[in-house]
Amino acid sequence: AAASEDGVTIALNTELTPELIAEGYAREFVSKVQNLRKETGLEVTDRIEVEYAAGPEVAAALESFRDYITNETLSSTFEAAADAEHEFDLNGKNCKVTVRKA
Repeated sequence: AAASEDGVTIALNTELTPELIAEGYAREFVSKVQNLRKETGLEVTDRIEVEYAAGPEVAAALESFRDYITNETLSSTFEAAADAEHEFDLNGKNCKVTVRKA
């Protein structure tokens, strides 16, 4: 996409690369975990344990952004599991997560 005004042109690459898609999954996952934290009565400062169940594409994305996710959610553990408690849509993909106080 490009736009011009008063002799200034701005171009923007809007292509979604696999890396950007993976980052989107990770950011949306953090948002869902933080909402779940609030719904279950945990404080934003509480350390938590996170288990997730997701398909291969989402699981790979979450693992590649493991440090980001654990830092943003204050997770002391972040592990893949066969199943989890709460199910949600993660940018069109199914994902499940269990969150508990550490």
